[in-house]
Amino acid sequence: MTCLPGALSRTTRALAVGALALAGVTALPAATAHADATTSGDVIANLWEWNWDSVAAECTGVLGPNGYGAVQVAPPAESLKQSSYYWWDAYQPYSYNLDSRFGTASEFAAMVSACHTAGVKVYTDAVINHTAAQTGTGYDGTTITDKYDTPDWDPGDYHQSDDCSDSDLVIDDWSNLTEVQNCELLGLPDLETENDSVRSGIAGFLNKQLALGVDGFRVDAAKHIPTADLQAIEAKLTDTTSGADPYVFQEVYPGSTPAASDYYASGDVLDFTYASKLKSAFQGNVSDLESLSSSGILTPANSVSFVTNHDTERNGLHMSYKDGDAYKLANLFQLAYKWSTPTIYAGWEFTQSDQARRTPPGSSPTRTAPTAGTASTGTPPSPAWSSGTTRWARRRCPTGRRSRRA
Repeated sequence: MTCLPGALSRTTRALAVGALALAGVTALPAATAHADATTSGDVIANLWEWNWDSVAAECTGVLGPNGYGAVQVAPPAESLKQSSYYWWDAYQPYSYNLDSRFGTASEFAAMVSACHTAGVKVYTDAVINHTAAQTGTGYDGTTITDKYDTPDWDPGDYHQSDDCSDSDLVIDDWSNLTEVQNCELLGLPDLETENDSVRSGIAGFLNKQLALGVDGFRVDAAKHIPTADLQAIEAKLTDTTSGADPYVFQEVYPGSTPAASDYYASGDVLDFTYASKLKSAFQGNVSDLESLSSSGILTPANSVSFVTNHDTERNGLHMSYKDGDAYKLANLFQLAYKWSTPTIYAGWEFTQSDQARRTPPGSSPTRTAPTAGTASTGTPPSPAWSSGTTRWARRRCPTGRRSRRA
């Protein structure tokens, strides 16, 4: 197989030969080739917080023709409409209506259909551990004055202090599994997922998406939900419109408890260790990649790999577009190194961690945010998209249908 790092600098191209050789491929400055769009692979494009019209256009014009197997999209539920329109308001659900920061329910359905036509599956970011910490008004007009009383949930549907053994409901001891899973993450009301009626309510929200053609879910904050509860919720899910089980992969952020492997029974797990090892190698000694498979990364049959995501590029745990050619090379290596299901991240340039991008390139402004840079919101000038990652990475290393290692 040939990977094509032609966009890299001369120094980094020399480094690429060694790194990609460790992945079992050769690195040659050949003309760009395209993957067979009729046999999409398993690579997931993470179009983080792109609006629905823009995701549809990207599926049609880029992802499908370049052999991506799936696209991961933003949380589709109505959420808090935060006064400065920071990115994290999408992770504070107000209702399970599908009129959201990223478009209307009809635009969401049209996006799913367009991606399917392009041969690309759709996975949504499922925020099901909690609801919003902040009261106010949502993107579809829902008003919340008590964070424990929402259109979908009553106060009795949430964990209280006696459930988490902490009167202030704050996770103080991250080595205490009860606190991690029954107390509140950052003040976000924690749903009582051991309750069957709560499980049914969550499953109903996910089934509504499956009925529109969604193919699976990335479970946000999965470590804060017992795996037995996730399995019980998944047992209530319908098949996808293609007749398959929904694909589930889970965010289990590193920490002393629970272990990522605890979640293999409820789906695949995003491999934070894999991303950390790539950062260490590409910012240090690239020869360390030779022992990557025995370095403590998750088993390939149960994991999803990535180079960075919206949290870790901001907190410094993993690489970001700011690492330049080393970041590009890490993404190429991930595609070439056939281990687990890989994801390629497309976010935006940022100067402060909270800021959000208004619209993807070439798209019209939507309800996602006001005009950037206005004094009334304090929003910084609208940053440029770093969306090129999904485009050059796949064209430079067109791997077709990939298979996991045993």
